[in-house]
Parts: sequence; C-alpha cells; structure tokens
Amino acid sequence: MKSMMILAVLASSVMGAFSIQCYTCTGSSSSSCGDTFTSTTKTNCTSSYVSCSKVYAEASLLGITSKTVTRACSTTAASSSCTTADISVLKTTTCYCGSDNCNGTGRVTSAWTLMVLLLIITIVGTTRISDF
Repeated sequence: MKSMMILAVLASSVMGAFSIQCYTCTGSSSSSCGDTFTSTTKTNCTSSYVSCSKVYAEASLLGITSKTVTRACSTTAASSSCTTADISVLKTTTCYCGSDNCNGTGRVTSAWTLMVLLLIITIVGTTRISDF
C-alpha cells in the first residue's frame, strides 16, 4: 500500500512537469486580476514553462503611485518563498509555484512542499498503523 502511494505521488509530479495550467492576467491591484482576485482566465502553458508566477509591482513617482498585478506562465523554477526587489521608484514582489492554477488567490506556494508534506504524513501514518 505504501509503495502504491509513493508511486502515485511520483507519477503525478512527473505528469505535472510536462505542462502546467496558470491564471494569466494583468491589471491594477483593484482589478479582477489584483488583490481581490476574481479572474477566470486560465492558460495551458507549453512544456517550456515549469511554473506559474504572480508579480506585484508598485511604482511611485512625484507622489503618484501605480500598483499592478501580473499572473502568468513562467520558465523560472517554483520556490517556496517570494522575492522582493526595491529599486528607487519601483518595488516588485515575485512568487513562483509549481501546480496547476496555483497563482490565484492566497499565498503562492510550491507544489513540491505540499507533496513532501503528504509523503511524510503517508509514511508516518502507515508506520503507526503497522505498529499495532
């Protein structure tokens, strides 16, 4: 049973590596693509894309601030954290994730983190059941 579960997890991760589906949109932080995310535009990314991204950009110049959110397919590997760059008048926060439509609402996280957690739970649960 344990080996079947591990095989299923590995198979799903390999299948996910061939293509990924991401939300794709660009708009102000108050648009359907922004902080209150309601967009339903999804794209089946080509095999060269390995993750989904969400980029939050804020530009301030002469007292005027513009905030933009972009969600897209990405060639950058998924990670469990976001990066922030603050360059003079432009501040960006970029997040990458590796599962279908993971760049929607909430925090963008890595599919690998979730898979490892599920694998640990499965192993621990199987071990405790076999101890009885």
